[in-house]
Amino acid sequence: MADLFQRAKAEFPDYSDEEINKGLQSVKSSLGPSATDDEVLNTAKKAIELGSSESKLGQSYSPEARAKLVETKNKAAAGPDWAAGIAAFGAGLQGKDAMGAGRQVLGIQEAKRAQPLQDFDITRANLQARISELREGKDRDIKDKEESNLNRLDSEETILAQTLAKKLLPTKDFSKMTAAQINKSLPNLSKLYEIEQKKLDRAESRAATTAAKEAAKMEKSAQVLEKDVQKLSDKLGNAQELSNALDNVNAKLGFNLDEAEIKDGILKVKGKEVDLPGVSIPAYGRVAFWEGARELESAVAKVFNTELKDRSGAAVTTPELERLKIEFGSGKFNSESDLVQALKDYKLMVAKELKNREAGFRPEVVETYKERGGATSDKVTPKTKTEVSRQYSPSRNKTLVKYSDGTEEVLDGKQQ
Repeated sequence: MADLFQRAKAEFPDYSDEEINKGLQSVKSSLGPSATDDEVLNTAKKAIELGSSESKLGQSYSPEARAKLVETKNKAAAGPDWAAGIAAFGAGLQGKDAMGAGRQVLGIQEAKRAQPLQDFDITRANLQARISELREGKDRDIKDKEESNLNRLDSEETILAQTLAKKLLPTKDFSKMTAAQINKSLPNLSKLYEIEQKKLDRAESRAATTAAKEAAKMEKSAQVLEKDVQKLSDKLGNAQELSNALDNVNAKLGFNLDEAEIKDGILKVKGKEVDLPGVSIPAYGRVAFWEGARELESAVAKVFNTELKDRSGAAVTTPELERLKIEFGSGKFNSESDLVQALKDYKLMVAKELKNREAGFRPEVVETYKERGGATSDKVTPKTKTEVSRQYSPSRNKTLVKYSDGTEEVLDGKQQ
């Protein structure tokens, strides 16, 4: 259809894309799928000009347009005609027929006023004649194509006629007969053909109606989804800012908070003890002497100082989040393990708060928001550490446990 449209544009440069598209669609539908591009273009030329002419007739040469011309003419005729008066006065001064001179000028003026209306009527009549000519030409092309299809073995009409004829006479071979030949030999077939065609038309109509309803339903669903996604965006507010702050902390730590474990006050990552930039002084707190430590301290402060807000800018906090912020501000997290545990707790609480906000929305709304790059609770929810395998060593009487994050743990005895 795209190539056909380009050919039509080149062949009919005076018509708009809309007029060409409408003409091509109409002709393709009328001529059927077996029509060649040349046949379509030949009939489309008539259809496109016909559509344009009908539009022109309805807009520029309508009864309303003519009525306006008549009104303009009558108004002009009702006013004083100074030219006629001057002509009569001049003729009178010269001793000539003043009345005759006046009437002559009035006749000329009336002819001038009537000319636009006469031109209008002539143009409209010509346009109507052309429309009739184009309509007849288009209908003739379609009829010729229909007759051609009836005489072709590979046309849809012939295939349908053969199928229906086979139903009437199952033992007879109709494969070498065209629709025209079958209709001639079986006069009643045309009635059966009409019945089957109506069935097909009704089925197509039902399918089109169903498709239209489904499209409208999908459009409405898409509009509702769009509104809900916007509402969710308003609810989650600056979640992305807080997520970015936590990512920055991970970068400054050199490991992901989810990988950190604290046992007996010792900070470990993937089973190995780690030391954070900076110095922890008992009863005093952490001291950042060098660049890496100061960057970490700044990143951590950014996390605790970022308030979780909705789109309106209103801060939405929970008692637990406020407590951690106050404790951080007062320097309560003296040791590395205290600091990391506080960050892990804070991250978990933020994830819970975002999860609560998402709870009022359908899963597809949250998923769509995520697909568009929005930060949701998934972005900050701690990754769960799960056990992958256990392996018992009889010689050592110990059990090696492996976890999903790559860490391992050795337990005494045989552990099931």
